[in-house]
Amino acid sequence: MPDAAFDLMFVLAQRIGQQADGLFDPPSQGWLPQARTRLAATIAEADAEAAAVMGPASRGMAEYLARTLWYRQQAEGWKAMRQSADLAVAMERHLSANAVFLGRLLPGTKMAAATGIQTTALEDVLFHLVGQAETERAMGQLSPTRSEDLAFRLAQAAFTGETAMASLRSRRRDPVVFDDYAATFAEVQDLQALMAEVAHMNVLIEQEFPFPDPDGTFDSVNKGIAEVQTRLARLQKDGVDIADALFPWQWSVNDIQRSLRPDEAVVMIVPAGAHVLLFALTDSGFVLRRAGTDQPGLMDQAARIRAAVGWAADRAAVPLTGATVKPTHAEVLRHEAFMAYQSLLQPVEFLIRDRLRLHVVSTARVGLNLPFELLLTAPAPPDADDRDLPWLVRRHAVMQVPTLDLLWLRGREPAPPRGETWYLGFGAPEYALPSQLDRSNWATRILMDLRPLPDSADEVARVAASFGEGRGAAVTGADANEYVLKLINDDGTLAQMTVLHFATHGLVYGDHPDVGEPMLALTPTLDVVKRHGFELGTINAPHPDGALLASEIRQLHLAARLVILSACSTGAIEFDQDGLTSLGTAFLAAGAERVLGTHWPVYSPAAVEIVTGMAAADPQFADPAAALRQTLLTIIDQGGRKSDPAWWAAFSLVGAP
Repeated sequence: MPDAAFDLMFVLAQRIGQQADGLFDPPSQGWLPQARTRLAATIAEADAEAAAVMGPASRGMAEYLARTLWYRQQAEGWKAMRQSADLAVAMERHLSANAVFLGRLLPGTKMAAATGIQTTALEDVLFHLVGQAETERAMGQLSPTRSEDLAFRLAQAAFTGETAMASLRSRRRDPVVFDDYAATFAEVQDLQALMAEVAHMNVLIEQEFPFPDPDGTFDSVNKGIAEVQTRLARLQKDGVDIADALFPWQWSVNDIQRSLRPDEAVVMIVPAGAHVLLFALTDSGFVLRRAGTDQPGLMDQAARIRAAVGWAADRAAVPLTGATVKPTHAEVLRHEAFMAYQSLLQPVEFLIRDRLRLHVVSTARVGLNLPFELLLTAPAPPDADDRDLPWLVRRHAVMQVPTLDLLWLRGREPAPPRGETWYLGFGAPEYALPSQLDRSNWATRILMDLRPLPDSADEVARVAASFGEGRGAAVTGADANEYVLKLINDDGTLAQMTVLHFATHGLVYGDHPDVGEPMLALTPTLDVVKRHGFELGTINAPHPDGALLASEIRQLHLAARLVILSACSTGAIEFDQDGLTSLGTAFLAAGAERVLGTHWPVYSPAAVEIVTGMAAADPQFADPAAALRQTLLTIIDQGGRKSDPAWWAAFSLVGAP
């Protein structure tokens, strides 16, 4: 927010506050209505001045409205306050949607940066509402009180990150669920993709990239720009709501409770000023509480847990000579795992503890990039064995859900046809093949240093066998390449797979100097397919160089119930101003319902044991959350090395419950 606008907001709020001071010590009850009338007039004057200077629909105006809610409630009552709260959050949400939308066309520009600046409007609104809710409960109102229900609905505006949008991308195009809206949503998404392509091509042109056919490329870009302008004008003419097309919608407590089954509980975690709010729901109960730690404290707890967990980089970017091993710092891990439980779940434990399935909905800003299964529900006794500790996985099957929309949609999407399920697994790629190619190729430099993963061939073969003869295929060795993936994607075969599985190396930024975005390592086949030109719609298509990038994954056409990423750090998040991105996010955007990914470098034998254990427990992966929990408990109960969270806790499920 510009300094002048911030100063004005402060001055106006101060002016309203001075006028409100007299309300608390009136000389008589008859004087109170007059004071409220004068306060309402002061607020109206300040509103007009704020709108004239900052703009009636600006981020500054949204923040101003959010910071004056208490005064509005004193002057005009709860309903007037609610209207201002709704307006402030809606304004900020729409501006955020515009920033995301324009950011695809104007990345790195001042316009994109200016529209992308986040204010504290939503957090200020929630901070006010949680205080009102506590007052209402003290007065005997049953939960959800009116302020709790409003806070729950508005808090969902915080879920505007990449993973939330990705999980809804394919679903929003379903005409059975969204009727006439589906065509509009598809148009917005397609335009967004076209804008990203045009922007990318313009960057290459500015960098004087040596295109094989410069004239053809320039012509393609010019046509793309004209098409963007035409579509933008059509969306503007039709009054399309970009926020509704891109972002999750906002649901009441009752909406979500009707979507929950008797064995389910939901905990939604959202920052609100100096506090973090916990919204917990079951089919028959609701509670709103403050977390035991503030936002920076939660982020520090998560970081300390991750730092204390050991790992072996068997499936990460390590040299051929051997794996890197980091031991678990057990004392620190146990302490922090219980402290995190006290902060995040103990305040709502009385409501959720008896529900087998726990769905966690958390914004990226809280920074909880960790598997909730390894939280401890009680302090660890001194010298206790890991096998005997009260890990959260003993109580709950955990699913990390990007948005509550997925719960609401569950009861409205048509049931999948009852037919055969199909499995496809890629394992044990031949990374040595790049040594025969030009080392100047960036993908070659990465792949030629990776350790072979012979046990991953057995992993995909055993899972394929669990589906039955003719319904499971394991692709290994030289065949586990992007060319095969592209062929079956283009002919529609990939979209028929119920379960898709990659058992390979996963790389994220920092693993290798040449890694710029998350990727899965496959066998390269540069000698099979070569790209001869650059056209819109092809620049981010899978390119068979062995590096399956997140941007390429987004171009796949999937309808898988589950994607298994049995590789290192496939669920690790990367923060940006809009949310979080990962390989798992890319598969959700491509149409997968849920993804099993990892939070850190994983032991290769542990990956084999966990994934094949899930297949043994549930051969068709019909209920992956229950299968994961059953498998982890079996492993923990073996004791010794296998009960160490470094062995069993890396995997988490993300996506639809």
